[in-house]
Amino acid sequence: METRLTFGGTGVVVISWLMLCIVGMFGSGRAFGAEAVRAHYEAGNGKEVVVRLTVGAGAPSPIILIQRFPPGVEVIEARPPAKKTNPAKGEYKWLLRGVTPGTISIRATMSRKVSPGELSGEIRYRPSGGGEMIVVPIGR
Repeated sequence: METRLTFGGTGVVVISWLMLCIVGMFGSGRAFGAEAVRAHYEAGNGKEVVVRLTVGAGAPSPIILIQRFPPGVEVIEARPPAKKTNPAKGEYKWLLRGVTPGTISIRATMSRKVSPGELSGEIRYRPSGGGEMIVVPIGR
């Protein structure tokens, strides 16, 4: 007994559409939550915060890092230096240009010890191929 599978015009259109969806999902760097850039806090000595960025292939540029500190905490030194600072709001911004795949560390020395729970931040970038701004919180 022989079974034949035939597709009419509608079946071909449906299968083609499904294939395009699958290729598009796996072809983008954002499939299943994959990010071109990830960031997390590394342990410091209480007065120093280190944010480590891991940049994947197809690195976007520039990357904006926004770090928020508790009220009254000032950044005494930062490597690299922050591009914009607003000590009254506790907000510091770095603009990272010419980024290549690998890791980047941002270090900031604060005026007093800060617990990890007092820190918050995010990175922002546009995909290397263009598109809408992606916002990724800094992980713990």
